[in-house]
Amino acid sequence: MEKKPPLPAGYADDPDFLLLIGKLGHIEAFVSEAQKTDTGDICDLDELIALKKQLKESEEHHRLLIENASDIISTINLDGEFTYISPSVERMTGYTVDEVTHHFLEINYFLPETLKVMERTMALVRQTIARGQRFDSVRFEQMQYTKNG
Repeated sequence: MEKKPPLPAGYADDPDFLLLIGKLGHIEAFVSEAQKTDTGDICDLDELIALKKQLKESEEHHRLLIENASDIISTINLDGEFTYISPSVERMTGYTVDEVTHHFLEINYFLPETLKVMERTMALVRQTIARGQRFDSVRFEQMQYTKNG
């Protein structure tokens, strides 16, 4: 069985992107089954090609929006580790993506109150997942230190 690559950061909550992924999966499964049965029927791949193109365009569009946003957009995993930070972080705070991703505690990137809110939020998210419930993305605004104070 072919291993699927992980979804690009920022796309796991995008309903349009997930719908396209689902459609693409159904078409790929259909093509795979059609190839196994070898009935001699010709499989029309136009829809598969169109969906792949649409998926690529959607990914490019969302990446362009995220990477040029005037807000700092980030994602974290359930261990509280950053999995993505938009390049706007450097323009807005002076810190590089690498500094924030790997050293946010050492550089005192977040105010202490913000860290407490983040810890409580992560605990609630973990509880929600442990109960088998779905949760929407977490969004909030915060005061932030910049590199120059």
